[in-house]
Amino acid sequence: MKKLFTYSLFLAVLLVNSGAGCGGNKTDDPEPGAQAFLRMKINGKVWTATSKITGVAGKVPGIADQGIISFSGDAGKDNLTVNIYGSTAPGTYIIMPQSAGGSIAALSLSDGSVNGSYLSTKAPGSSLTVKITQASDTRVSGTFSGTLNLEYALGTGTAGPTTVTITDGEFLTID
Repeated sequence: MKKLFTYSLFLAVLLVNSGAGCGGNKTDDPEPGAQAFLRMKINGKVWTATSKITGVAGKVPGIADQGIISFSGDAGKDNLTVNIYGSTAPGTYIIMPQSAGGSIAALSLSDGSVNGSYLSTKAPGSSLTVKITQASDTRVSGTFSGTLNLEYALGTGTAGPTTVTITDGEFLTID
């Protein structure tokens, strides 16, 4: 009898964790056919991520115990990564030098060789405002804008601007 009870309890936990009997999709589940995207204008020029578009909102023991909202994407050899530490909830976040919890926005730009620029909110005068509209384990979305300044050169020298203005930034990540 004890084995039957244990087996029944195991099945109940399995069904709850699998979502069976939950009455349909969660509101943050992606719509069928939804596509992830990450795009912005850098100094007025359109930049669109073409690969590795990822995002997460949750707690990561040992790394982000208080929670993290993160999104990133690549466009060729260029990459944008934004990490907001200390939250997992929608809201407006301003990332700037000395942000609480070490939040950061970083953009690496390459000239196609070994040279490039690493611009981030750690550089003096930088600031990025991010408005998160959805944040869950299956979806992160929102908008962003601001200014990133050169933190350091990649390779033997900078490639491109030492300050960028980001406008019209928007993203949707789906896991």
